[in-house]
Amino acid sequence: AGTSVATGHGEGIVYATAAETDYGQVAHLSAATPRTISTLEVQIQHIVHTITLIACSTGALTFAVSVLVERMAPMESLLYAVGIIVGFVPEGLLPQVTLTLALNVQRMARHKALVRRLSAVETLGSVSVICSDKTGTITQGRMAVEELWLPKPSDAQRGVLLLAASLCSNARLEQDNTGPEPWRASGDPTETAMLLAAAGAGLIHGEQQRHFPRRRELPFDSHRRRMSVVIEQREPIEGLPQTFRDQLAITKGAPLEVLQRCSAWLTPRGVEPLSPEHRQQAIQANDRLASRGFRVIGVALRSGGPELLNLKADELESELVLVGLVGLYDPPRPEVSEAIRQCRQAGIKVTMVTGDYGLTAQAIARQIGLLDPPASNGNHNGNGHHGNGVRNVDVADPVRVIEGSTLAQITDVHLRRLLKYRTRLVFARMAPEQKLRLVQAYRDLGEVVAVTGDGVNDAPALRAADVGLAMGRNGTDVAREAADIVLLDDNFATIVEAVRFGRGVVSNIRKFITYILVANLSEAAPFLAMVAFRIPAALTVMQILAVDLGTDVLPALGLGAEQPEPGLMHQPPRPRQAPLLDGSVMRRSYLFLGLLEASFSMSAYLLVWHRAGVSIRELQALAPQLLTHNAPAHL
Repeated sequence: AGTSVATGHGEGIVYATAAETDYGQVAHLSAATPRTISTLEVQIQHIVHTITLIACSTGALTFAVSVLVERMAPMESLLYAVGIIVGFVPEGLLPQVTLTLALNVQRMARHKALVRRLSAVETLGSVSVICSDKTGTITQGRMAVEELWLPKPSDAQRGVLLLAASLCSNARLEQDNTGPEPWRASGDPTETAMLLAAAGAGLIHGEQQRHFPRRRELPFDSHRRRMSVVIEQREPIEGLPQTFRDQLAITKGAPLEVLQRCSAWLTPRGVEPLSPEHRQQAIQANDRLASRGFRVIGVALRSGGPELLNLKADELESELVLVGLVGLYDPPRPEVSEAIRQCRQAGIKVTMVTGDYGLTAQAIARQIGLLDPPASNGNHNGNGHHGNGVRNVDVADPVRVIEGSTLAQITDVHLRRLLKYRTRLVFARMAPEQKLRLVQAYRDLGEVVAVTGDGVNDAPALRAADVGLAMGRNGTDVAREAADIVLLDDNFATIVEAVRFGRGVVSNIRKFITYILVANLSEAAPFLAMVAFRIPAALTVMQILAVDLGTDVLPALGLGAEQPEPGLMHQPPRPRQAPLLDGSVMRRSYLFLGLLEASFSMSAYLLVWHRAGVSIRELQALAPQLLTHNAPAHL
């Protein structure tokens, strides 16, 4: 389940089913994570309850006063009460909200943001934290091999490193006669970059599988951070000692994870033991490349015979020989720095959450302005290998890059305290459950969280977030199904544009709520005046409905269709608990604009009677006849 076979054939062994599989465990984690109700749904419920309470209370009070004080007939009083309730009810509110959201969904689609859940548009306007992936979202997703590190550099050793890295890969190489390059690769960006580098050096071609057929594979795992294959050497590899023959195990992955499995390294003189000094030399080389923003991949080998096919994973990935390190660079998108600046200006925290090494994530974060430039005396790197555990995430500590191994050591209380007082953070080497924990911690602090993701492992966090944003180009079907919005261009800057439209929706909803409430008070005013002054009602119940449908809906739609105002991204996010219908809207609608409009309307009504020669006293005397449709003929 979850795999599409594009070509070829194979044999599979079922070792687990349903919830026992890795895919099933992710599905269970996603299913066990309830989808949060959107802030818009909460706000609409609040508006409906508030207006219902006002309408019913006013209607009941009117009925009681007219029966007990005015001594009116119960049926006549009930008519007045129903008229007041109808006057206060905003019949066009829900259609207006839906149409406003739909219009902005169209606008967002034109800006490469495809909305899957309508109410998520308004929730975007309240987003206060964005937890963003790095690769493909903040960066361009264009991996390229920039630098190689070898224990003892030589051309032969470089060839071994590139060839081994390309063979331990599921990317595919095809000849391209139409483009500027002779080869085209498809697959994971990291693997395609190494495959193209090997092809560019003339080390492999489209038929390399025939010369080095694969006999076994241990796929990459986000917890192991390694991938291993066993190949058969049908031709010798230049630069490898004669001891490497027959079956060859190749392991690539996170350098520090691979180094832990190595007992020797490969030099032009052959295989030499990996002393502590040599190991530290490799670690320093990894850190040096990572600090420049490179994604570093370690490659190691192991020679053997048919027994390699039957060894357990831990046994196969042991006693390895380190070949070298591959440094790949994925440049940041040029528009991301400005997008992050706009987020800060708008009061939105941006947190990078990635599976990359801490120094790599830190370097990219500094290049895009997410973190401050390094201090002159700063020697903290925030990773679990060179720091001292929990102290690295002290609120007073300058370290702002936290690796998953460190996060696993701190309590939820400590994590919430860290998130509350630190605004610029990068989380590296994060496992799926840790990303979910981070999202839940932010939400426990009352933040409205938007999360980006592209893989199956991101589905739980996407579902738990207030707004889940999946990648449309490189994202999986599972991620897109769990998300509320799909970014068609996988671009972080599109998120900021989507937030701007979300804030515009909130602003427009408040505008037409004010408009509708003002009109509703004016529609209820004739019935209030009828009870208070015993004069004929200026409107019937059916006329009120006609006014609502004819003059409320279309103008309010115009308000809902307005473009976002220029200053919206200079304001802080609207708090989650802040109601759309708050005291300021109520006072402006009912006590100022509503009273003003009602006064003008009733004055015009009385002026018409006055110009017809009917005074207030005569109007009061005629009221019972008008209500029973027995008015004199001349009226």
